[in-house]
Amino acid sequence: MATPEKGLSTPDRKRISVCVLDSDTQHGDQMAGRLLQNGFSANHTTDPNEALQMVRRGMCQVILADVVFRNTTQNEFLERVVALDPGVRVILAA
Repeated sequence: MATPEKGLSTPDRKRISVCVLDSDTQHGDQMAGRLLQNGFSANHTTDPNEALQMVRRGMCQVILADVVFRNTTQNEFLERVVALDPGVRVILAA
C-alpha cells in the first residue's frame, strides 16, 4: 500500500496506465519515456481520437493531456472520456 512518504511501489505503478496526449511529438515521447522509466505503463499519441480509443479499450486509467487539441475542444474531449469511462482521470497541462 502506498504511503505519502514512500509513494507508489513499482508494481503499483505498473498497474496504472497513462496516455500522454500531446500534439508535440517530441514532448509527448519524452513524457511517456519518463513515466516508463518511473515504472508506469505509458503510451503517447498526438490524436485525441486515438486517446479515446485507448479509453474505449480499457488501455488507460489516466490521461495527461496538453491543453491544445486538434479538431475538438477540451470540454468535448472531457465529455467523451466521461461517457466512455467515468473512472478515467484526466490531467490538463499547459
